[in-house]
Amino acid sequence: MFRKTFWQTFTASILSTALTLTAALTPGAGWAAVAVLPPEIKGVPYAQSLVTNGTFNDSRGHWAEEYLFAAGVNGLLRPDPDGRIRPDELLNKRDGLLAVAALAGWMQNVQTPGGNGTNQRAAPSTGSWETWGNRVLTLAAQKGFFPNQTAGSNNPGTVRGVKLDDPVTKEELALWIAKALPLQPVYGSAQSRTYMFYDWNQMKADNVPWMEAVLQQNLLNGDGAYLYPQRALTRAEAAAVLTRALKPARQLQNRPVISASVTDIDQISSSSGLPGQKRIHIIGPNGEKSALLLGSPDPDNPFGTNVAVWKVGPTDGQALSPGDQIELYPLESSAGSTTSAISQNSTFPTSLTAYYVRVLPTTTTIEGTLIHYDSSNGQMVIQDAWGNLRTAQIMPGAVAWISGVQRPLTDIPGGTYIVGRGSGNGLTSVTADLPVAEPGAIVPESLIQQGKVREITNDSIRIADGQGREGAYSLASDYVVRVGRELGSIDDVEIGDPVTLRFSDYLGKQVAAIEIPTLNRQVEGVYLGDVSAINPVTGWVTLRSLKKFDSGTWSNVDVSKQVKLDNLDTVTINGRTVNKSQFQRFGRGQQIIFSAADGFDGLSATRVAVIDSGSELESFNDRVDRIDIPGNSLKLDVDGSYLAIDPGTIVIRNGRLTDLRDLKEGDPILAYADTSSSGYRAALITVDKDLIQETDNKDGLVQGTVKDFDEDGYLDLNFYSRYRDNQWERFSGSSSTFTLKPARDTIIYDYRSGLSGTKVPVRDFLSQGPAGEYDKDFLYAFVQNGRPLAISIFSSGPSTDQAPQERTTLARVTDINTDSKTLTLEAVRDWSDSSRRWLPNPISLSVLADKAIVIDSRKISDLENLRKGDTCLIIRKEPRSGESPDRIAYFIFKQ
Repeated sequence: MFRKTFWQTFTASILSTALTLTAALTPGAGWAAVAVLPPEIKGVPYAQSLVTNGTFNDSRGHWAEEYLFAAGVNGLLRPDPDGRIRPDELLNKRDGLLAVAALAGWMQNVQTPGGNGTNQRAAPSTGSWETWGNRVLTLAAQKGFFPNQTAGSNNPGTVRGVKLDDPVTKEELALWIAKALPLQPVYGSAQSRTYMFYDWNQMKADNVPWMEAVLQQNLLNGDGAYLYPQRALTRAEAAAVLTRALKPARQLQNRPVISASVTDIDQISSSSGLPGQKRIHIIGPNGEKSALLLGSPDPDNPFGTNVAVWKVGPTDGQALSPGDQIELYPLESSAGSTTSAISQNSTFPTSLTAYYVRVLPTTTTIEGTLIHYDSSNGQMVIQDAWGNLRTAQIMPGAVAWISGVQRPLTDIPGGTYIVGRGSGNGLTSVTADLPVAEPGAIVPESLIQQGKVREITNDSIRIADGQGREGAYSLASDYVVRVGRELGSIDDVEIGDPVTLRFSDYLGKQVAAIEIPTLNRQVEGVYLGDVSAINPVTGWVTLRSLKKFDSGTWSNVDVSKQVKLDNLDTVTINGRTVNKSQFQRFGRGQQIIFSAADGFDGLSATRVAVIDSGSELESFNDRVDRIDIPGNSLKLDVDGSYLAIDPGTIVIRNGRLTDLRDLKEGDPILAYADTSSSGYRAALITVDKDLIQETDNKDGLVQGTVKDFDEDGYLDLNFYSRYRDNQWERFSGSSSTFTLKPARDTIIYDYRSGLSGTKVPVRDFLSQGPAGEYDKDFLYAFVQNGRPLAISIFSSGPSTDQAPQERTTLARVTDINTDSKTLTLEAVRDWSDSSRRWLPNPISLSVLADKAIVIDSRKISDLENLRKGDTCLIIRKEPRSGESPDRIAYFIFKQ
């Protein structure tokens, strides 16, 4: 069988008429430049040779057969002399460079002597690399393929020590494609895809922006939670990556891939008695009509004119049928190349542009909530039932059915539940049923967003989705909060809660409902133990010497306990992520630290890291000075040391399992690290900050002297201090004021008369205040959602010449005496205003809580509702000389 040489192959063409661009694409833009089909497109006489060029002796039935066919037709990969493409062998760097050069359109310049753009090519010698290898290497080096390296001038087989016979890794091929096209590198907060993979730290730091660009264009796939960037690629895997890159490559070269639909086929008879012409009618993306003309054989063209097509397998244009959804891929231009497959004396036109036709599979069904439809480029974004965002291309001639009536696609509002059917990633029909909701009701199919709460204010909520992308959304004036099936309030929403936001209309302008699941809100525990047995069938791991982290200390749990690994895919060992199966094989006898949810069927691990053999966990009580997630390091502020961090590092923020992205500079942390040859690796980082949740800018604790009380119920404080970041600010001056207005449900206690407080009705407080009853008295208040939830009044206050002397303590309750109103505490940590971190207090502390206001989940509670083992944040006063020896608690916040 005749087979053309590789570089003749990729310059041959399928269609002779070029698509006309009406909008050019610049690097970094999307892929959807608009193309218009001409009135008629003619097939070419060498289409059968092109089909042959993509058909190999060892590719039939291979999982990558279509990718290999496209790679052969587009000139990206070439077979050996026996016609084999060797799909399961590794791709070497030499063939990888040639493929990228063909993809990027370099070869016309490379094949021109001197690179001067003339049409006289160098004659092939023993092969493509021997002829053009050094020029390809030089151009690749200029594009930055080999940082700090250049192509060898005397030996094109090496590049400053890089052996071109070595296999290409996934990272290398992706980097070459990104720089060759070129794609725009992605930096900073826009990097949303790279860090989804646990092994992102195996990439070179300088390559991450380029890898991010490749991932965002969906040219590269991972294996679950892993990308494996250093794994060598087979020729089949490389063909898949290279052919995915054809769309952005052609788009950036202003020759976009265009989608079309086959609508009808006419057979035109021939006067010579030979099979006649076939006219295939197609519709372009803008509704324009065109036709693909397949010619019959004649003396000058014994093969006729046809097109090379992939439709389930290699074929030609005769296999096209009405209803087919096709993509037209432009190839490199032929420039005077001779193709002996047709005629030894035939020379192709010098201005011929080539195309490859792909018929999309017809099994696509996609359904979910319509997030956005852009009629300018025909792209539709849909959120499926699992919350994943999927992008679909509306195919030319697609129809929309809205409640059984054919309507324009633009009539479907965002937030509608739709069902789309089509081919590949393109839709040919969309069905939608618009519900007729009661006025003010929220339709179940309305636009939703899901994520974990990062911040709450009185008029907005900020969440982060599963990829770490944050968004702030306005709250409607009549929004509701649902906790499970029960109605709640904004006070039920806590930082770190997984929530679903439902919007008031299809456009997603305002949040109408915040839904909090009753499951998955429990704080996950952190455990440390030795693995004594692993059952790979059931996924259960048996641990001994198990300890649980609680309030800054490790406490013994059980002699032996089991934890299941069902919800776990990977385990971290010395900063390196491995598959769960590897841990199950070799993890026995290892000490591990893990986070786990304690359900009705036992512990279920969510994150596991193996402690370095022979290492003891060392604690660091410090602040975050700087965190570098791409660089896998965290610098401590006070100590000045660096801790290594990785995806296996467990982060607990205010009792909630989060991740490294939630750490901020200045955060007070208690870190536990194991030692290795490379230094300290953080296994666990806990942060206790902003424990008093604030929604409004006036929220939180305040203390001060009553200056004025007007008839409208507004109370002004001067010489006041507000509680921020675990400590009190200095008192303000006499001219500065803080205004409160008690609400109907504000709890008010009067302690001016002695030890036992009196509860004051709000109406009495509001009537007596303007009459001067509380002038110059001192009070403490807890403000929530802009209104005081509780107020305590005292006849005198502390000196305002210095900051308030009340201390902030975080501790675990060991005993409650409701008769004497005292709490006994252990695992005590006191906040240091000077070093801005928690310092351990070795004593077992006892506090008098008879004047304490107890807050549980942002609601007023009492001492009787506290339990042994509860962790509490306590605002307390140390005894002074001449005063009662009791430590007095003013506020107790149950954590």
